[in-house]
Amino acid sequence: MSDSRQDEFVTKIKERKQTYVNTFETESGKKVLEDLEKRAFIHQPSFNVNPQQMAFNEGQRSIVLHIQNMMKIDIEATEKLYKAQQKESDNV
Repeated sequence: MSDSRQDEFVTKIKERKQTYVNTFETESGKKVLEDLEKRAFIHQPSFNVNPQQMAFNEGQRSIVLHIQNMMKIDIEATEKLYKAQQKESDNV
């Protein structure tokens, strides 16, 4: 991938992370995220004997984990990983 496409990718990740931070680091956003964590099996098992209910529970949980992960993204580490993967694919 060209450097310009790589820069575009990193810029999009930075912007997306900042959007999540801007939303969930406010006082209201923190309260919303805390409420989602309580409802989405973040601090308790999502197990249910009904497989459909368990799948639903895991779906809720994955959304909250995604929000948390977006806010924690290390941009520099992501960029290094992206460059390493690109270099590896160029050698194949």
